[in-house]
Amino acid sequence: MIRTSLKNFFTSIIYIFVPMGIIYLFVLFALFGFALSAVGSATAMFGELSGLVSDTVAEGEISISEFIVYAGEKLTWDGNIFNYIKQMVDTNWVQTTVREFFELLGGSSENFTASFGDIVMEFTNEVKTQLVVAVLCCYVGLLLANYATGFVVRRKNARRGFKRWIVANTVIPFVESLVLGGVVALVAQIKYYALLVVVVILVAYAFLALTSSWIVYGNKTLQFKEVVNGKNLLCHLASVAVIFLCVLAAFFLVLLINFILAVLIALPAIVYALNIVKVNSDSYVKGLADAKAQREGEPAEKAKK
Repeated sequence: MIRTSLKNFFTSIIYIFVPMGIIYLFVLFALFGFALSAVGSATAMFGELSGLVSDTVAEGEISISEFIVYAGEKLTWDGNIFNYIKQMVDTNWVQTTVREFFELLGGSSENFTASFGDIVMEFTNEVKTQLVVAVLCCYVGLLLANYATGFVVRRKNARRGFKRWIVANTVIPFVESLVLGGVVALVAQIKYYALLVVVVILVAYAFLALTSSWIVYGNKTLQFKEVVNGKNLLCHLASVAVIFLCVLAAFFLVLLINFILAVLIALPAIVYALNIVKVNSDSYVKGLADAKAQREGEPAEKAKK
């Protein structure tokens, strides 16, 4: 099985460009759309802030001019500058006027601050929404890349007709849900034994993969124990480990060249590796079933002769 897995991995390596192209096409769409919408929101925000400042200044100028007239009417001008100054001192005109001026300014400032905060908050909410849309776009691209990669990889390594597709999408999910339900119940009982939990999950994963492959490709040709046994379970887990070690090695190799390039390659490589892992058990069981059918067919042909 390990040999089959490596063969599938390297002979289908060209298909890594499928997730790479789809993922980064959607990322470009998401970034371009987010940039356009964010710039549009920022432009609208600055326009509203400009209007708010203009309105506030205009209102402030009228209020201040009226206040100057009001404050000046408190004093009597008789042509003598000293009498004018004396009135300011005796009536505490300066202190009163300054206090009232700051009260007027404070009222305008509060209104301006409230409106300013509303405009900025609206802009922030719009950007958050646009960011969520961009992330969803990237996620849709990732899903599409996964399905497209799975389709081309399976088409090359483990084709299945319409009937097998129906079985793979009806019977197998039911079987998997039963097994996973049992695993969850078991894990709940042994939750304090982390290593044992990991082992149970890994074995359950390998069991599900081999069982589903047997249901789809081998139930009419192979016995269940020929596919699902201790050796094949260990080989399946080992093949998964080998595949991801190959991906990790490729990542560090590219990392020596350029960090950004390594990161850009990492995600498509993981998507490709996951789909190879999904197909490996199918390819292995299909190969066993085809070989056994061929062996059984050869004696029949000799007997006819």
